[in-house]
Amino acid sequence: MKIIVIGLGQVGQELVKELIQKNHDVTVIDLNKELLNKFTNKYEVNAIVGSGASKEIQTKAKCELADIVIALTDTDEINLMSCLTAKHLGAKYTIAKVKNLEYKSNDEFLKEQFNIDLVINSEHTTADEITRIVGYPSNIKIERFWESKINMSEIILREDSLLIGETIQNIKAKYKDKINIGCIVRNDKIIIPNNENIKLEVGDTVYVLANTVRMHKFLKKIKLIEKPVKSVLMVGCGNIGEKLIGNLLKMNIKVKIIEFDLKKCQELSEKFEEATVVFGEEVNSDLLIEEGIKDYDCCISLTGNDESNLVISMFAWSCKTRKIITKIRSISYTSMLHNVEIDTTVSPYFIILSSIIKYIRSIKDCINNSIQTLYRFANNQVDAIEFVIDKNYDYCNKPIAELKLKENVLIGFIVRGKDVVIPNGDTVFMQGDSVIIVAKADMGISEVGDVFVG
Repeated sequence: MKIIVIGLGQVGQELVKELIQKNHDVTVIDLNKELLNKFTNKYEVNAIVGSGASKEIQTKAKCELADIVIALTDTDEINLMSCLTAKHLGAKYTIAKVKNLEYKSNDEFLKEQFNIDLVINSEHTTADEITRIVGYPSNIKIERFWESKINMSEIILREDSLLIGETIQNIKAKYKDKINIGCIVRNDKIIIPNNENIKLEVGDTVYVLANTVRMHKFLKKIKLIEKPVKSVLMVGCGNIGEKLIGNLLKMNIKVKIIEFDLKKCQELSEKFEEATVVFGEEVNSDLLIEEGIKDYDCCISLTGNDESNLVISMFAWSCKTRKIITKIRSISYTSMLHNVEIDTTVSPYFIILSSIIKYIRSIKDCINNSIQTLYRFANNQVDAIEFVIDKNYDYCNKPIAELKLKENVLIGFIVRGKDVVIPNGDTVFMQGDSVIIVAKADMGISEVGDVFVG
């Protein structure tokens, strides 16, 4: 596909690298000539210096031939105008990144007035992700499929885990829950567990699939559901923090915010009367102790600086804070957090990138319109893909045992009407089924038929 990316910041650069690897025809537009030259010296990509909102610049980029135009600058209005101009010139699809939470509440208006196909607000989505994490153990991350009724939980197995030494077969039998294990990451090696005799080991990262109710029961049975979080200490409060405060207060959670901008403190105090807002001159251990970090169930670091968030989280860890959530943008810091078991991180950067890649993948496969959801996980090495079988294909109405699956592929779930089915050898695919398939990302699975040999 011909794709134009406007704005070559961190997200833009990583996205372009991904698109080049997938052999898309990519053009980048940015005002920074030096940045463009540096990037094009490393990667084969078309580059144009100028404003992406300019009709002249977009015409130069041959926007009328573009399948997708993606606006990722730091200015919401430029992104919106870029998409409007692109659609006017003839681009098929447009994607705009916005930061202002007010824009998020007017999604449908933006899509209609600016003719935008996808509006991404990373702050809003990040706040919702943190809200979900607050309700789950620190070593579990959740992704939702099939209208949020199917969950995929990422569980890191520590020494006290009840799953250590158990085979996948035993786990299913022992807990009698409708669950499936879609992937295991062991020493950076990806294991798609077609063999149910594989034993789980300390340090494994296990991806479990189950419906919402069953997932909660399973996590409770293996003693991973912690006491509910009743109090949160939030350090730093931008757009993400404001949305998050509202979410937490609705959950009847006690919230204290430490903010380093006096004017912002006053605004927060007026907007959230139920929360406690404290002004801090700088991030340091004395301030955190004084504000009672040891008395809070959860510490969430949301400053605009990765280094500050890292220091806050490490100090919270040293204070034995039960749950620690860290906003982080730089990939290089992630491993540092994991080394001290501070493993609940959220990244607006990854949220934007994942959303765009997911949308591009769905557009690419829109001919059969079978892909409903795509989630890339395990350090972007594995895909969990939700399909709808929209026709009566050759593989339908045949037992899975008679259909030879490719290696590194797992059929996770089949949703048929209101029923959720964990497939076995006797299960058949039927027209209208929703199917969740787990496969290595480099296999390029674009429809259910791609998982079979021949």
